[in-house]
Amino acid sequence: EWTHAKDDLTKLRTYIDFNPFDTELESVQQRAWLMHWALFVYFNYPKGRDEIVEMYLNQQPYLNTIQIACPHLLRYLAVAVVTSKTKQKNSLKDLIKVIDI
Repeated sequence: EWTHAKDDLTKLRTYIDFNPFDTELESVQQRAWLMHWALFVYFNYPKGRDEIVEMYLNQQPYLNTIQIACPHLLRYLAVAVVTSKTKQKNSLKDLIKVIDI
């Protein structure tokens, strides 16, 4: 059941966000792994696309991780913004700003 997977992902995210790592590079690497794992869960979870937008676009450490370590995730973020059930006009504008940079 995807609810359990989402709960586990939330626990992992909390651990990564609130337990400092030895270096900033290690923090970026851990966030990058989490973002890759989150794709599988969020694209199968109801309302998961909204959560991808929230996590990837609206949380600065995760947006920085995309820009630094894994810019290929912008594709998935774009799909999530366009196919999100709650069409957020600001999300599309924010995504365009990120892609233009």
